[in-house]
Amino acid sequence: EGKYTDSEDYINLVLDKISRSRLISGNNIWFYGFDSFTPKALSIMGELMVNAAEVNVVLTGSENLQERDAELFELSRRVIDMLAAEAQSRGIAVTRKEIPAAYAFAGKAPAMSHIERELYALPAKAAGQAEGSGGSDKGLTLLSASGPYSEAESAACFVQRLVRDKGYRYSDIKVICNDQDVRGPILKRIFREYGMELFSDARKDILQSPILQFVISLLDVVIEKYRSEALFRVLKSGFSDLTSDEITDLENYGIKYRIKGAMWKRRFVKGEKEYGTEELGRLDEIRSRAAAPLEAFEEILKKSRTNRDFIESLYKYLYEAVCLPEKITSFMDEQSEGGRQDLAEETAQIWGCLVHILDQIAGISGEDKFIPRTFRDLLKTGLSQMDIGLLPPAKDGLMVGTMQRSRSGRIKALVVVGANEGILPQEKADAGLFGSEEKELFNERGIRLCKVDGVRLMEERMGIYRNLSKPTEILYVSCALADAEGNQIKPSPVFNKLHEIFPDVPVERDVLNRGDSIELINGNVSGLRHMTEAMQAVSEGRELAHQWQQMADWLKAEKPEELQPIISGLSFTNHQEALGREAAAELFKKDSSGDLSVSPSRLEKFSRCPFSHLAAYGLRPEERRIFEIAPREIGDIF
Repeated sequence: EGKYTDSEDYINLVLDKISRSRLISGNNIWFYGFDSFTPKALSIMGELMVNAAEVNVVLTGSENLQERDAELFELSRRVIDMLAAEAQSRGIAVTRKEIPAAYAFAGKAPAMSHIERELYALPAKAAGQAEGSGGSDKGLTLLSASGPYSEAESAACFVQRLVRDKGYRYSDIKVICNDQDVRGPILKRIFREYGMELFSDARKDILQSPILQFVISLLDVVIEKYRSEALFRVLKSGFSDLTSDEITDLENYGIKYRIKGAMWKRRFVKGEKEYGTEELGRLDEIRSRAAAPLEAFEEILKKSRTNRDFIESLYKYLYEAVCLPEKITSFMDEQSEGGRQDLAEETAQIWGCLVHILDQIAGISGEDKFIPRTFRDLLKTGLSQMDIGLLPPAKDGLMVGTMQRSRSGRIKALVVVGANEGILPQEKADAGLFGSEEKELFNERGIRLCKVDGVRLMEERMGIYRNLSKPTEILYVSCALADAEGNQIKPSPVFNKLHEIFPDVPVERDVLNRGDSIELINGNVSGLRHMTEAMQAVSEGRELAHQWQQMADWLKAEKPEELQPIISGLSFTNHQEALGREAAAELFKKDSSGDLSVSPSRLEKFSRCPFSHLAAYGLRPEERRIFEIAPREIGDIF
């Protein structure tokens, strides 16, 4: 007790030191970019009020309750009241000022200014009706796509056009997508096909990384007494000494002969008649190589008396027995050579997180009795709370984030993808210890443990308002009519509101269904993919469009190595050659008399589908039988 600190303790330490800080005393302090503050943050701000010359807090909003969008700024008014109460409790005078209109950015496009005035106004005024809104629809694009993939491709085409045709830099553009779980990976893949890398600051679950899967599964194997699923998680992590084929052969044998538990530590004896002595010996040698490091790790668990003993032995095991750091370095090199420097940096940070957590456990509970199951749960809990932060690979990079997390300076264009119901605004709250009703109950009793859902939704609305009115020139908002599984989904209320206040702005179709292929032409993977589809249509009797013919001619002259695989693939014909006498004799074996017995049903199968006949009577695949008594065999026993 008294030896260790957490984040709450650090805040208390800051509170104690503020009054003695020469950096704070007599200086002016500004807070900008916040929508709300936690109770601890308010305490720090109160202490700053006492010791600094001035504390200035800039919030987005208005205290005029008569304005049409007054409800939007309810959160700001609450925060102002809390700050005022904090100041008054310490005897500090409070001054409330509105920022004069002279400080407003003058170079913003009329559409963005109209959105700023009317997005959450009740009643809202359409463009052209509001004062000073003439021509205010310029710069706004609304798009409805058939699905997430066509939506992502339309966004990629739009960004590419801004960079290629209008001279924008990637740093002038911001991409926002609230659906990072489903649409996030789709966006990254499609943008990469267009030659653009998207950098995301979304929080990642590092427990799924191969490094942590390897270490945690080592514990699982011993704790769960060599359960097959845990054992193969270790082998398939990529850090074992077995090849992929060896792991597959071992897994197939294990499934077939029901190898489980301690049987993995004993010599294989089943299946000698089927596999043969040599093959069974090879499988047992693979088993021995897989089990040897696990048995060594099992001995470490048996000998460890305290958590510190185990952690020290674990380090030695990882460094000397399995050479994990060297394997991680090789893994990172492969990622870098594959053009994924971001993944290599992520891998390095994950290894650092593991070392950090183990060091923390050793420092806090190193002398506690080592209980494998408890240690594993503690390790997983600690790792699940770790965040990894990656820096953008380039200053002029293309960033993607969510409405709530995105904070950017002045940008020219904003691209919003996934403006669908339930996603914008985001209805799903992060999982936590307390439910929404419990949070509200705590809040009513004056106990502020965390944000209630009402505050979270107000912050989300504020984020939407701030981001949609942020760009100075262009706003692009798209929604999908179906999800990744093909189920119908509705546009977001925000998308509908934008269409309501800009009735003259048409809702465009996605780039794949627009009928204009010129935007699909580029020198990247996506352009080759679309050109292949266009050339394939020629074989179906349709004429090749002029622009695709020009692209093919350009590739033939400038990049023939990229065009040749396409031509070869399109001209490929699946010409079937006869099996030959030797192959046919080996596949379709005759009976003992030397005759080939053929039934009428077999001839009918051949006439219907020769391949089906080949599979059934030539290849003769068999259902994998497991070494156990199946229900259909119970009657034979009795």
